[in-house]
Amino acid sequence: MKRVVGTLMLVFFGAVAAFAQDSPQSTPEFKRNKQVFEMASLFNDAAVARTALYNMIAIDSKNPALLDSLALLYYEFQNYSSAAIVTQAALRANPGNPLMLELSAICYESLGLPDRALAQYETLYMKENNPLTLYKMAFLQLQVKHYVEVNTSADILLAKPELKETKIVFPKADETTQEVSMHAALYNLKGLAAKAQGDNVGAKAMFDKALEVSPDFEIALKNAQEAASK
Repeated sequence: MKRVVGTLMLVFFGAVAAFAQDSPQSTPEFKRNKQVFEMASLFNDAAVARTALYNMIAIDSKNPALLDSLALLYYEFQNYSSAAIVTQAALRANPGNPLMLELSAICYESLGLPDRALAQYETLYMKENNPLTLYKMAFLQLQVKHYVEVNTSADILLAKPELKETKIVFPKADETTQEVSMHAALYNLKGLAAKAQGDNVGAKAMFDKALEVSPDFEIALKNAQEAASK
């Protein structure tokens, strides 16, 4: 998801935008570390930027936005384990923070922990009711073998005609990508859920529906051919 991309400096400046004269952010030590962080970020020096952030957190420990910045910094440099841990600290300080819920889910998914990622997306969906979040939930529900939930999530989204125009990106065999209708992607998910439960006839029907919506959907075509051969 796009929310976490390019937001580190925006979050950081939001964390230090305004402060009272007697606040921790008004101290010379905090200001010095802020300058170090800005310079290190400019020169792409993650280690120095991280140290400066830790120093600022030690000075202003009640500012949860600094934890957001630290989590984003770890994420930008693909340290998903540390990013996930920091997101949990950030969420304890600021429960329901959409940015940290999404970042936490992305990190857990990157770490191969789909059940934890799903839990974060579920909380995020309850908060924002975003169809793309529910789509991610359906994808992860398939991974953790919650097949009834896959179909429930997919059916909720398929009941929204406007989402037929929403595009989902899929890889192709030639290492390029293609965009297909979300409805096609959802029918493909339903087909995979049916296939996983041994229902090849039902799976083929869903893959065919995906191809009716997006005839050039390469993955659905391959899945339909495999289901037909069983």
